[in-house]
Amino acid sequence: MAATVYINRYYGAGPSTRDAASGNVRFSTSDNDYTTETANPIPIPPSGTNYSYWVCTALYANTSPTGTINNVKWYMDGTNGWTGVTMEVGTSDTYTQATGTAGTTGDELTNTNYTGGTLTPTDPSADSAFGYTSGSPLSVTGSISNPDTGIITDYVIIQLSVGTGASAGTLGTESATWSYDET
Repeated sequence: MAATVYINRYYGAGPSTRDAASGNVRFSTSDNDYTTETANPIPIPPSGTNYSYWVCTALYANTSPTGTINNVKWYMDGTNGWTGVTMEVGTSDTYTQATGTAGTTGDELTNTNYTGGTLTPTDPSADSAFGYTSGSPLSVTGSISNPDTGIITDYVIIQLSVGTGASAGTLGTESATWSYDET
């Protein structure tokens, strides 16, 4: 029987978890699990860059696969539909709670700030998330085999960077895709 697999969002000190596919992942300047709430938006800075708090996600198996889940990939559609806003992405085998100044800016996603583990790439570059496409996806370390359940992959960590050229208001929807083999 095929495993029941979720995309979990991890947040807070615990961390707490939520099935990210069951609702929106809303970026903000807090480490709350906002899905539709608009509290703590990311302000457009008068100069420089403001950041969302980073968002940690991972695949999670609620039921065991018949065999093995592996060859995990993550990607976007290749086109950033946002003006003045970029998205960075990295992976880590360790969860680190997002930090920053609530209501103002998150701390930039770097190994200096992501203190619990090492990010790959070590310093996600501007708009790196949209560089991963179905033809060239991000490979995510992890696998799970029968009879195990639980977290399958390393964490995929994403963060928005908002520059002075951004427009005020809610951004349009962008989608990330996870794929994997189950044998």
